[in-house]
Amino acid sequence: MSYIGLNYHYATFFPDRSFTAQLPEGGLEGYDEAAVRQRAPVYWGQYEISGGHGTIVFPKERPADKQRVWQVTLSADNRLAMDGLTYRYLDPCNGLRLQGVYQRVDSRDRVHTILFTRNGQFSDSGIGNVMPMRKMWNAKHQWVADDGLPGIGTYSISNNTLRLNYADGRVKQMFFFLDEKASLANPWKIALETYEFSLPQ
Repeated sequence: MSYIGLNYHYATFFPDRSFTAQLPEGGLEGYDEAAVRQRAPVYWGQYEISGGHGTIVFPKERPADKQRVWQVTLSADNRLAMDGLTYRYLDPCNGLRLQGVYQRVDSRDRVHTILFTRNGQFSDSGIGNVMPMRKMWNAKHQWVADDGLPGIGTYSISNNTLRLNYADGRVKQMFFFLDEKASLANPWKIALETYEFSLPQ
């Protein structure tokens, strides 16, 4: 499960009691925990939470280092406090369907859009051009930088993951969550990785 803090601080908890403070790029569907942890172990720890309180213990970078331990408090409204920050729970949005044209305006005042329909179709105008962190799955079954090309196809949302299956065979996957002001019943504002897109209001 994932939590998010103000200014996009992330906290992700896994069933094996592993924890990471990193953004789960590409979403949690098919997330390779072991590979990501090996690349940056300093951002990973082990958690113990019981009765709304617990700790996260991080590994030492050097034997002489002081053990880093975060105190964790989980409130009744499913907010989490730790390391001086407060996080909110992110619904995994399993099976969510969207309807409408979601847009984002970049720093040059260019509008980037993606159309979703409730029957699982999408039309992408090339939103990868405003999302340099996004990944795509190439023909060699490797995650590479997004090509930014537009296209149409089908989509699915589960486990905080938006998967775009393009008609030309491309597959793009990204971390997905609802803005705090949106809801499953009215998902008017969404985030793809750290980029916000919304329906015109």
